[in-house]
Amino acid sequence: MAKDRQLLSTAVTVIKGLKKKPEVFHGLGGLLLLSQLDDASRNAVLCASQSNGEAALNLLSQHDAALAQELLATAQQCMDASTLLYSVSESVHALLVREVESQDILNGQAIEALNRCKEIVNNRPHPRK
Repeated sequence: MAKDRQLLSTAVTVIKGLKKKPEVFHGLGGLLLLSQLDDASRNAVLCASQSNGEAALNLLSQHDAALAQELLATAQQCMDASTLLYSVSESVHALLVREVESQDILNGQAIEALNRCKEIVNNRPHPRK
């Protein structure tokens, strides 16, 4: 529970930071957001699993159908939350991959242009003294 609160607090901090400076998404901010989304999605699945287990144990030991039904509803809500978080996480991941691929292409073009400039400078005739 404490880790979930810490995760939520960190996620809120990351999102506030991205709102103030969206350009940081293109570096550490994007990676932090991705990791927070993945952690939250995984925690939501754990919540669903635990709720399903508790519902089954409740039915076997206490035979309290109403409580079991509540636990199953909680499990479904956790799964729904996990699905949404995972979907957003996949979108963030795709954006970061495109960003890195684009930067790699731009870096290659910059190196190519620099090499052409170097070649031109090296091949120019030297002035006579």
